[in-house]
Amino acid sequence: HLQREVPEMSEKVGAWLSNASAFELQVTKLQQWVREHSGKLPKERPKAATAEDKCEHALAQWLHRLRQKCRKGEMQEDDLRHLQREVPEMSEKVGAWLSNASAFELQVTKLQQWVREHSGKLPKERPKAATAEDKCEHALAQWLHRLRQKCRKGEMQEDDLRHLQREVP
Repeated sequence: HLQREVPEMSEKVGAWLSNASAFELQVTKLQQWVREHSGKLPKERPKAATAEDKCEHALAQWLHRLRQKCRKGEMQEDDLRHLQREVPEMSEKVGAWLSNASAFELQVTKLQQWVREHSGKLPKERPKAATAEDKCEHALAQWLHRLRQKCRKGEMQEDDLRHLQREVP
């Protein structure tokens, strides 16, 4: 009766009747969202107008809370492995959460690996990138472009600049 009168309850009651945890249900929602969006992960959209944007925003906030819990040591390792297994696109992020490396350090590591694999050359922007390799190059080039802009404005941390120079000479 409640499910008919309050449609949003249908999903909740379904969850109650299954043995799935709230975490597993969120992983399933994330898995479906990622599948429907060509492997992209959700981003926070504070000004979400459509139901689709609100769903994306809610999933992104959930991931943000997971990252915080993980960094505080409050996440079960089994849950994190479940997330990585069910949503492979999350593997790298979960690995970063577990390593406690900053986003900057992770990008430096990606850049370092890319430069090493390409005979010391820096990545170039490729707006019409078709392959995964070209998309990776394009993303790294855009990241470097943003760093250059921050550096020119005096917004870069000295430690980050030294780290970048040391790791990618």
